[in-house]
Amino acid sequence: MKLKTKIIYSVVFTTIFTLFGREAWVLYNYKITAEKELLDKIEKTDKMIVGAVSNPIYNLDYELLNETLELFFYDPDIKSIRFVENQGITDTILDKNYISDIDTITKELKVIYRDVELGTIIVVYTKNTISEQIKTSFKEGAITVTIVIFLLVAILASLLYQIVKPINDLIKISVDISKGDLNEDIKIKTNDEFGILTANFIKMRDSIKSQIEQIQSENLQRREAESRLLELNNSLEIKVKDRTIELETAFDDLKSAQKQLIESEKMSSLGMLVAGVAHEINTPIGIGVTAASHLKDEIDRFRKSFNENKITKSYLDNYLTTSEEIAEIILSNMNKGRALIQSFKNIAVDQSSEIKRQFKIREYIDEILLSTRSKFKRTKHKINIYCENELTIESYPGAISQIFTNLLMNSLIHGFDGIDEGIIDIIVTSTKSVAIIKYKDNGLGISKLDIDKIFNPFFTTKRGLGGSGLGLSIVYNLVTTTLEGEIICESEIGLGTTFTISVPGIIQSTS
Repeated sequence: MKLKTKIIYSVVFTTIFTLFGREAWVLYNYKITAEKELLDKIEKTDKMIVGAVSNPIYNLDYELLNETLELFFYDPDIKSIRFVENQGITDTILDKNYISDIDTITKELKVIYRDVELGTIIVVYTKNTISEQIKTSFKEGAITVTIVIFLLVAILASLLYQIVKPINDLIKISVDISKGDLNEDIKIKTNDEFGILTANFIKMRDSIKSQIEQIQSENLQRREAESRLLELNNSLEIKVKDRTIELETAFDDLKSAQKQLIESEKMSSLGMLVAGVAHEINTPIGIGVTAASHLKDEIDRFRKSFNENKITKSYLDNYLTTSEEIAEIILSNMNKGRALIQSFKNIAVDQSSEIKRQFKIREYIDEILLSTRSKFKRTKHKINIYCENELTIESYPGAISQIFTNLLMNSLIHGFDGIDEGIIDIIVTSTKSVAIIKYKDNGLGISKLDIDKIFNPFFTTKRGLGGSGLGLSIVYNLVTTTLEGEIICESEIGLGTTFTISVPGIIQSTS
């Protein structure tokens, strides 16, 4: 339904409802008032009829009675009058038969004259006059409402044409715009609100047109950019593939170099072990050589004295005593050398192999310290070991040897740099089947910026000063991979460093 039709229907129905409602209200009030007036009139008429007919009835003057009743019968509000005498002498009836008996009021009036009841007058009053008047008023009102509605519709149609016409024009233009036609000329024909609306509509259309042109231009630029980007992507993919191949090759080379560096670091550790053991063995062997040389001199002197028959009992006793002392010195130093060689042999074999075996942790740590003693021999640093003698573990001793060697060298090179008397505590405890090794030094400590990087390969604070950056990385890999354990580092500047290592494999503990 169009807006124009909706408005006309709404106004017409509202007007009809309002006018007919008002007319109904007026007629209702008229009916109420007319019926009240009719009742007042009936009351007065009843008194007048009774007063008028009493004397003729009493005197039996029926002709006068009929004339009197006919006078009242002319009243349009009376439908019929009937007089019934008590003695049954007369029964007078006057009736307007053309008036229906519907909507009437019947009154029975007793005629009493000089205390004698003469008869009954039955008067039937009709409301026909009121009904006719209401019908007439309703017809007049309907005609008036029809005329008003006709005029109203005509006026509305004229006004709505002036209102709807611009709206229809705008609708047509909006449809054209929705179809993409933004070039149709829009003429402003009024200076009222519709003219303002049309002007704003033109501005909106021009704005849409401008935005569409801008979007089209941007889309063209975007397509051109996408084309260029596609070309760049294709070129970049080729470059990425080439670069990926180069990086993979470089990564393989890096892994190979890293492996070689790790092996080199292991060999360096083994070389340090060899150098330390060689240095330690040199002392007992040197003492043994000196003692053997001294024993040879004593034997030569004894042989000379024997050839010259100059051997006395006291000389023989002195010779034997000296020989025994020299033999003890040689034997003692040879045993020391043998112990060093055995320790070196055990650790060297462990570091060059990955054999899992059972061993006592305390004894093995002592052997490690013996092999590295040459590095700490000329320092005032002190190493304390707190470990049960019978604590036995089944693990990889070579990995543990490399771990302790690297930690000791790390403390010596980094932790005790500039410190004359450092302390290292090695504390070994056990929980169920796990060995807990705490390695603590009271050295310089590690900064918060570096502590998260110390296990990274090639990270070192001694770059260019002999540090490879692989020591703690090797320690981490040995603990987590070879020993299948865990390692945690805690440190603060000036308060030293603590490494906590958890290693599974405890098979005997005194605790």
